[in-house]
Amino acid sequence: MNRRWICSDVWMDILPSFNHAQLGLKMALLSDRFDVLVDAHFDGKSELTIWRMTRIEKDEGPKPKISILIDDNDNFVDFPLSVRQLPNKICFKNLQIWIGGTDFYSTTGKIIYCQLCEQQIPCTQFAHLKQHNETVKHRAKLERNKGGQQQQFLTTLNNVPNQFNLDLCEAFVSANNPFQKLENEKLKLFLEKYCKREMPHRYTLQKNYLRLTFDQTIEKIKNNIGDSFVWISVDETTDKMGRAVANLLIGKLDGQKWHNPHLISVKCLEKVDNAAIARFVNEGLDNFFSNGFDKNRVLLLVTDAAAYMKKAGKQLKVFYTNLIHTMCLCHALHRVAEKVRDEFKKADKLIAKTKAVFVKAPQRSNIYHQMFPDLAMPPKAVLTRWGTWLQAVSFYWQNFEAVKEVVNSFDPSDASCVSESQSCFTLSTWQDLAYIHTNFGNLCPAIAKLESQGLSINESMEIFADVHNQLDKAAGEKAEIIRQKISYIVSKNPSFDQIAKFCQILSGKNVDCDVPPTLIPYIDHSVITFLRSKKRFFDRRGTNFELSVSSSQDNDDQPVWDVFVTEILPIFATNVRQLYFLDGDHLDNLCRRTSPTILSDLDQLHSIDSFALFPDGIANFDFDGPNATAGQALAKWLHTPSKNGQPKRLYRDDYVGPLNLEWVNNFKETFRRATTSVSYTIQHYFLVDTMPIEQFELVNGRTKEKLTLKMSKEYDLVNWLLQRCPIGETVPIKWKTRQNLDANLNIIQFIFWGGGSNCIGPLSSPAEEEKEKADQSNGN
Repeated sequence: MNRRWICSDVWMDILPSFNHAQLGLKMALLSDRFDVLVDAHFDGKSELTIWRMTRIEKDEGPKPKISILIDDNDNFVDFPLSVRQLPNKICFKNLQIWIGGTDFYSTTGKIIYCQLCEQQIPCTQFAHLKQHNETVKHRAKLERNKGGQQQQFLTTLNNVPNQFNLDLCEAFVSANNPFQKLENEKLKLFLEKYCKREMPHRYTLQKNYLRLTFDQTIEKIKNNIGDSFVWISVDETTDKMGRAVANLLIGKLDGQKWHNPHLISVKCLEKVDNAAIARFVNEGLDNFFSNGFDKNRVLLLVTDAAAYMKKAGKQLKVFYTNLIHTMCLCHALHRVAEKVRDEFKKADKLIAKTKAVFVKAPQRSNIYHQMFPDLAMPPKAVLTRWGTWLQAVSFYWQNFEAVKEVVNSFDPSDASCVSESQSCFTLSTWQDLAYIHTNFGNLCPAIAKLESQGLSINESMEIFADVHNQLDKAAGEKAEIIRQKISYIVSKNPSFDQIAKFCQILSGKNVDCDVPPTLIPYIDHSVITFLRSKKRFFDRRGTNFELSVSSSQDNDDQPVWDVFVTEILPIFATNVRQLYFLDGDHLDNLCRRTSPTILSDLDQLHSIDSFALFPDGIANFDFDGPNATAGQALAKWLHTPSKNGQPKRLYRDDYVGPLNLEWVNNFKETFRRATTSVSYTIQHYFLVDTMPIEQFELVNGRTKEKLTLKMSKEYDLVNWLLQRCPIGETVPIKWKTRQNLDANLNIIQFIFWGGGSNCIGPLSSPAEEEKEKADQSNGN
């Protein structure tokens, strides 16, 4: 009886030069010569024809195994299979032979991908592919695929995501459903039944598709914002694990309508202070605008009234020149409401103790509903939810007698909260509730209005002004305390008056809102215009600027420094790579008018030159306070890891005093305690060496760094070199020349002159003058 069987390891490969137009003829020749049924599959991408032959047996004898090869001359070559086994070497042609032209396998020449299982198969041998064919998953999908339309192969082999999994991930994220729900058997069977797709594992979505969904969402937000101006808001909260979590929102400002803000960054902070918040905002915006953006587009920063938020806003103004920092008006009114609660202890005790009577007491709640079925339960005031305490005050004032009757019906011996609540229902307490409701009840609806989205600046300021006016009309000593509180909050809002002027301008009034009048006599606007015109030079390396600050010695010169911080420094802040200070007074003035972390906030800064300025108190530095000295600010900068990855450098020409032994010991102690890697080099020149300081090399096993102090003498100069760097790096004995060292830096040099009028003037460096001459000669 004739039977047909498939000899699965008999193949014929056609060389690329084979004439495929004669495919039918060759199939007939093969069938006649070798008594086989021939099936051919041509892969147009690889120009390779793969042949599968079915041998027809007429007896029950052993199955012959043959292998056929056609050479360039169309000659058939026969040899036993024992001589030519299936290829084991991984290459494109061999992988094509392995998959045999099946519809559900595809390959790029390096890997094989199974469409049915939607996964890559790590094939180093043909047995691996056969093993995959026998898996339960593959066989089940193969059975399911029979009789139906062949699934289109959407997933490529270059890690392009499966569209179904991507849409499923986006749907779960949008619905705020955890991926763990996919492990529910009922839900999984339902989705597989009606989607006719096997549901991916939750870790597959989490690992491969969640990040893609995030990137697509960020791209949609960027497209929505476009090139418009933006406002940002940053807030810090605490999660249920007790971790400090910062959130950054961004919104579009186009002057036409309200646009919903978008959350673009969430980060857990190890330490919550002004430096951490400012760094978080900078990094969040840099990551969002990955290709860079014009920082002048950031117009408004909204935060709460915390002190560190105010300092952070002051730091950010250095880099975002158009930034206006304002406090949230809703948060301001909430602080006023907190002050009201603090001033009325009896009312606060009544609300707290009565809340405790009904919390987790269903029997008492049932009695309450039986006695007054149409009366709602007393509101549960939550201190962190704005206005809820005032809502409770209004409820108790309106339903004082009803709640009192219910509470007095309880046995005071049941719980201490019952007896304490009963004692609070007095005439004086009711009078306090009436006073609060009458004079401060408007705070609660005002907070609710300000919480709504889509309000214009005029509408928000009008709501706040109405509250302020009603507080002014309130009578009594308590009202005066509340008025002082709201005035204090307004005074702490750095831009409240400026925004109020904006509202007047938008209302059609003419208001002077330029530079404050106290600065007008001290500002030469041509200087600011000059510096802005030179910014194009400062955007490239090798440009030096020398800023000469001239002032009377009897004057602290505050206006001059304020102009420098608000007008000049923002022009160059993003590109400054080196600062040059004659003494610590300049750095003191700079820190007082910005923040003690101003040096660390200059992303590109990695070199500071100075006379008689050295890090101070390094061993226990935490200098974010307003009274930080120049030496402390310098220490903070040196021990903060560089944002651009370059080691930091401090060059000190001190012809007044030698290297201080106390400074060196502080560096040693800090190095021994260090847990974070930083790299810096300090060079100290002195005429003669009189201090008994020995050279040393210390090693920190935690950070895998070394701290080295070496000395060299050049004529009358003693050169001390202190370097902290990773173990294995070479410490140079002396520096390159100053000219070569500064050739690739952008420098701001501070010079302080005594005597003369208050002014700020630019002095071009020799490099700048050469650039000017070159531009003039070129007609620029």
